[in-house]
Amino acid sequence: MTRIGAVANPDLALLIIDGTIGQQCFSQAEAFHKTVPVGGIIITKLDSSAKGGGALAAAAATGAQIMYIGTGERIGNNLGLEIISPLWHIDQKDYLQELLESGFKFIITSVTSAGLDQSWLGREITRQDVEQLVKLSAKHGFNLAFEGGEAETFVIDCPLFCSPIGVIQANKIWDGYRGRFEITEAILEKQC
Repeated sequence: MTRIGAVANPDLALLIIDGTIGQQCFSQAEAFHKTVPVGGIIITKLDSSAKGGGALAAAAATGAQIMYIGTGERIGNNLGLEIISPLWHIDQKDYLQELLESGFKFIITSVTSAGLDQSWLGREITRQDVEQLVKLSAKHGFNLAFEGGEAETFVIDCPLFCSPIGVIQANKIWDGYRGRFEITEAILEKQC
């Protein structure tokens, strides 16, 4: 980035931020600003369930103005389509507990929110994990059911499956503030 900035010598460097990124945006914006001075900020997907805290954090870290706010999560509105988001109107803790009580087993395959570190990658979620997530969600402001993209999950078993999925091999990739659990080998644990 430093070399590109030196060669391009831009009049204005814009930092484009996904509106769902959350509070870890401060450290990202700060690091980018140290490499190439940020003159303005563009925020995308601000019509999602995100609260826009990342935008304010980026502005605070760089001293730059927010120059443009984009949308994109509710594209159906422009097409006359009704978007149904049933999870946004129910108690998220109850929802997660109901999933577990119904026999769903799932692991976290990516995290991108403050409060969710690499220890969550590949973890099968339990009732105790839900309690811990409730506390982290309250502290860091992410959606408990990850409806804002704070994390992604992978179902390894549920009442609809004829066999649980066994993860044989996977890689954890962590860059200091976000990560993913890449499954490279999996099997059906019993014959269907």
